[in-house]
Amino acid sequence: MAASSNSSLSGSSVSSDAEEYQPPIWKSYLYQLQQEAPRPKRIICPREVENRPKYYETLRYLMIHLKKVTMNEKDNFMNAENLGIVFGPTLMRPPEDSTLTTLHDMRYQKLIVQILIENEDVLF
Repeated sequence: MAASSNSSLSGSSVSSDAEEYQPPIWKSYLYQLQQEAPRPKRIICPREVENRPKYYETLRYLMIHLKKVTMNEKDNFMNAENLGIVFGPTLMRPPEDSTLTTLHDMRYQKLIVQILIENEDVLF
């Protein structure tokens, strides 16, 4: 069914909602990390970080959980690479909605999430 068949939806309210949407700040942070992925920098030990972002614990919790999921790979067929494919685009959405940018960045998004999962014990 098309949205035009529903009289309760108006085009102006949908477009104003889309203009007001701001992705969570951690998505911007992960996107920034993704942009640096082709040019890796030194990984800073968490003890060296004085001002962790407020979403650090959420990301840590998620990566610990995903690491546990990979430990059951024989049952669920979800290894770190597969989880990177699933969670990469969700966690690291680019600030602009460009299809070309999104497609170009997908492999780096997957790789970053895969590395975060595989090395969660060192990084977090």
